[in-house]
Amino acid sequence: MPTLALLLMLFALAIELLVGEPPAWLHPVVWMGRAIGWMDRRIPRGSKRSEMVGGLLMTVLMLTLFVGLTVVALGIIRSLVSILLWLIISAYLTKCTFALLSLRVHALSVRRAIKEGDIESARAAASMLVSRDVSSLDIEHVVSATVESVSENAVDSVFSPLFFLGLGGLPAAMGLRTVNTMDAMLGYRNERHRWVGLIPARLDDLLHFVPARISLPFLALASLLLGEDWRACIKVSVRDHGVPPSPNSGWSMAAVAGALGISMDKPGCYMIGDGGLTDDPEAILRALRVVEVASLLFLAMVCLPLMIYLGLSIQLRMEDAVVGLLGALF
Repeated sequence: MPTLALLLMLFALAIELLVGEPPAWLHPVVWMGRAIGWMDRRIPRGSKRSEMVGGLLMTVLMLTLFVGLTVVALGIIRSLVSILLWLIISAYLTKCTFALLSLRVHALSVRRAIKEGDIESARAAASMLVSRDVSSLDIEHVVSATVESVSENAVDSVFSPLFFLGLGGLPAAMGLRTVNTMDAMLGYRNERHRWVGLIPARLDDLLHFVPARISLPFLALASLLLGEDWRACIKVSVRDHGVPPSPNSGWSMAAVAGALGISMDKPGCYMIGDGGLTDDPEAILRALRVVEVASLLFLAMVCLPLMIYLGLSIQLRMEDAVVGLLGALF
């Protein structure tokens, strides 16, 4: 079991570093998005109750579909084909549940454009990271938005998937990614999605609750190792984590702001951190390094031990149970 868990993560990291994000037609998150969009268009609107019921049914169906398909496919491959093919496909699917390299690529594009003095290109690159209107942002707010996205995605795209991978193997990580995708598509307080997206949004908040908070010691340790201000990392995170409206994103955002000695400002919404805004594009690289080192520490100290003693065992038992059930039926 330890060897299998280690090989799985090494293969997944190799795919992340050497290949990056797969094409859309091969990416399970893209499939999730299409399925969610298809069902969203068919949920009747008109009453709060019917929309909430539709959102609940969509959540149950999407989780059943994508977690179920993952377990069935891997169980059949491991039982009827080969453990090597199971390992390769498991590693590929594992990589698809987290994203670190793509975040680095987009963030460094912003840094490069600012260093070249091309504010329009910097804004365009930043628009790939944040949902806000960036068309009128100055350099300081472009840097702020980019560092904010890097630090927020430390939890959404790395800590949380790795945490659930450790707890329940690939089925748990795929379930988290399904809920997270639903929240990204439906979790808006507009007329169309206010009630349909309420349950996915609340479930997403719940699932990220623990990873967001346990990210702090790893971000602080990474700050210490990199020579950043680890004391301010802890201080500002504890003080400012509740400033953003999200119950979870403020922990890592404030931690990185504290470590770098800067502020993050979303105009009209919030400002966190000390030291004010910065126009130094190197803050983006420093934020990436803190997040990446913290992610590797979390992988080694939390995810892998959990996978070895819990998550992978649960995954294999689920696969065996499904294969046994299919054998009994057919």
